Amino acid sequence: MKAFIAHLFTLLSFSSMVFAQKGLLHSGPMPGFSGKNRVLIWLQTKEPATAYIKYWISKNADSSLQSPEITSDKVSGNTFHFNIQNLKSGERYQYEVYINSIKQEFEDPLFFRTQPDSAVGGEISFATGSCAYTKEPETDSEEYRGIYHIYNSIAALKPDFTLWLGDNIYFENSDITSREGMLHRYTFSRGNPYLQKLLRTSHHYAIWDDHDYGPNDADSSFKNKAISNEMFNLFWCNNDVRRFNRNNSIANVFSWNDADFFSS
Repeated sequence: MKAFIAHLFTLLSFSSMVFAQKGLLHSGPMPGFSGKNRVLIWLQTKEPATAYIKYWISKNADSSLQSPEITSDKVSGNTFHFNIQNLKSGERYQYEVYINSIKQEFEDPLFFRTQPDSAVGGEISFATGSCAYTKEPETDSEEYRGIYHIYNSIAALKPDFTLWLGDNIYFENSDITSREGMLHRYTFSRGNPYLQKLLRTSHHYAIWDDHDYGPNDADSSFKNKAISNEMFNLFWCNNDVRRFNRNNSIANVFSWNDADFFSS
């Protein structure tokens, strides 16, 4: 197995630009876990909506399938987790997103892929990064806005998947006192317009660090750790969290071709 790291990003801050997209889509779609016969896809709308996904093997556009329709709600931050099953292994799929039965238009076609039945080796590419600080100050700043073009630079390399290595958002002190505050921070950060192309370009896996778990240098004594765990699982789709989610753990394992990745 040959692998290379597509890019390393460290982001410091951001400005108060309007985080908005046309229509009801707020963020995504974002492919997550990729198995031999199953893929998870995440997205978020601005308000409660219904959504489904049409998908087909890239080389066979005449034979499309459709996921069950899902309805989002405010309690879950209007997030969607599509569990696309009964896929063929080792294939590249193209897909479309429909929100309230309206096809969403994107600059580039959307793709996800499944893992092969047996590890055959070959080259894989993945991006890694951490410290994605999307701040919400009062004034705009050209300096900080320019930093976020790195997301598009990574997307242009088209990595197979992206590993988010913690501090993927930064909770403010006011956020960690309530579920509503944590949900706001995730929603605001995930809506960064510069981030969207990268979310759609590759699969994504994540762990957390102190700033997307709680306050600076937080440990297991943080009283709202169950809420931060809930938020993590609302906004990421590493795998079936029921397999690992014990004592608010985000431990996970996944394979990409003949490489195994473990996180805790």
